[in-house]
Amino acid sequence: MATASAFPPIYEAPLDRAALRDPIEYLRFEHFRQRVLCELLGHIADDPYGPDSRRRIPWVLQYLSKELVLHVADEEQDLLPLLGQRCDGADALSDISGALEHEHVSDESLSADIVAGLAALAAGRRLDVPLDFIVKAQMLEERLRRHLTWENLTLMPLARRRLTADDLAELSRNMARRHQIDVPVH
Repeated sequence: MATASAFPPIYEAPLDRAALRDPIEYLRFEHFRQRVLCELLGHIADDPYGPDSRRRIPWVLQYLSKELVLHVADEEQDLLPLLGQRCDGADALSDISGALEHEHVSDESLSADIVAGLAALAAGRRLDVPLDFIVKAQMLEERLRRHLTWENLTLMPLARRRLTADDLAELSRNMARRHQIDVPVH
């Protein structure tokens, strides 16, 4: 089992506002942070009451309840509609969009249960049904890992190929507004 110090400090650092100059790289960086989320969630599921979990819970709780919601909105409200304007039938974007939206909805429901458990743990309370929390945390970890791999291998390269410079600028502006980040000009 890894210790908290084994994780790069980048996962806790605030995002560099200049990162949104390249919104695709920003999304990929968020995917990296989600992989860290998965790792931390796995550690918490292994020992929900341990001291390492107590240190990790605040970040995981904050990420699941706020940042993951923003990321899903970035993809569903901006990235996918822009791709819809640029892709043709050979790209199978409707299949991609449908699969992503389905996974996002089911992950959101699962996340809500995990957030409730994490909030209880953060408050120092024992879980009513610890096994339920553990199973759901492990399930979300596995689903997110699969989802991230698929997005990094399919969606991000498609976005690189199809989106224009104007699309990327629009995506950057919309994401910056959603995240309340001022993006410096190039």
